[in-house]
Amino acid sequence: MSISAFRPLAAALLLTAAPAFAGADCVKYAGLDHCAIGAATLEVNGDVLQVSGTGDAGEDGVASVLPADTVDWQAGVRFSGGNSSSRAALGAEAGGEVISRALVEPGDDGLHLSATFTGSDGPGTHSILIYRDGRLVGSQGGVEGDRYLNIDDWFDLYWEIWDLIGFHNRVANGACVWTFGLGEPLALTLPNGTKVKGDEIHFVEEVAAGGHYPYVSFDGITLRSSLDLQIVSEETH
Repeated sequence: MSISAFRPLAAALLLTAAPAFAGADCVKYAGLDHCAIGAATLEVNGDVLQVSGTGDAGEDGVASVLPADTVDWQAGVRFSGGNSSSRAALGAEAGGEVISRALVEPGDDGLHLSATFTGSDGPGTHSILIYRDGRLVGSQGGVEGDRYLNIDDWFDLYWEIWDLIGFHNRVANGACVWTFGLGEPLALTLPNGTKVKGDEIHFVEEVAAGGHYPYVSFDGITLRSSLDLQIVSEETH
């Protein structure tokens, strides 16, 4: 399976944090500053951060401004609606540099989930690990950034499948990890065609032997989407 290079939606993540959000409307949620991206508007309603006004181009959304020493970020995300052209892009930043991206978009065969890692001196590849009830049930290493995991059990409703989304610097060699929790086990296909059913997906950066990831923490997460969304929980460490 292969996808083209990240489209303009994801390419926008290459913007550094300061210029992109200068003068943006910001609110406080879960003890963190959150700033609107593009035409999006933010509103805190009780325990929920509502992100509204996103356009079809998928360039609007929210930026979480994190402490400079953050090594773990996790949030509960709920998308509103969805159709065959809906998409979302996440970015992790450190010191104004985008160090990793993740992209979710529909394809002819299902919902495509992919990641790239930009800060390592390694081979530019990653591993995909799939878990079910906390047990590893499938994996593939050496995955290039233009390959994707396919979520086979998908239709428009499955923009509501997400449970928790996270980004972490927690591997011994400093490599970064994206985690995607699903509300229930779903049929998934790895890039090599292996089919498995799981409820948690990890994209783990591969660092060359003797190498080390140059970033030991991160300070921002961006989420751009063509769908309005809610953040229902958020934690950092």
